[in-house]
Amino acid sequence: MCPGCCWGSSICKSHVVITGLVNTPGTKILRREAVPLYVMLAETPLRSDAGRVVIMRAGTPGQVLDLSDPLTLNTNVISGDVISVSGRPQEFYYIGGRINYPGQKPFQPGITLLQAILASAAFRDRMTTQSRFRAEATEGRLITTKFNIKEIKSGKTEDPKLQPVDRVEVLH
Repeated sequence: MCPGCCWGSSICKSHVVITGLVNTPGTKILRREAVPLYVMLAETPLRSDAGRVVIMRAGTPGQVLDLSDPLTLNTNVISGDVISVSGRPQEFYYIGGRINYPGQKPFQPGITLLQAILASAAFRDRMTTQSRFRAEATEGRLITTKFNIKEIKSGKTEDPKLQPVDRVEVLH
């Protein structure tokens, strides 16, 4: 039942419902015919573990959208929409070679190649100088790049940021 602005109608056309990983879920008043998603989320701040959103329109589930994408935040919300906020799925990178603890590691946005190597308990040998870094290209193929660890440590070479599902192999 509408809280009063729709003259007692059981279906209110000037509200949206926000559920999931938000600080204050519930029915929100839509002040215009359509507003960007970020306007609605400003009224009910996201929890720190929020990462995705689905907008159900006319009872039809929409696609899953990533909240870190600016285009998602500019998606228009209209009367009757149900906005469901959920968490981001766990992502991983993989590391192997001359390190103590190889394997699948939880991905954290912003992690760099050197940080990934250090998080794997440094090197088996006293001085490892090279690392091979494989990133997945848009066509699904791997692109391999070699980096000199000494140059990264000294600041001569930029420490590249990893992406989910990247593969790192620490060489000699």
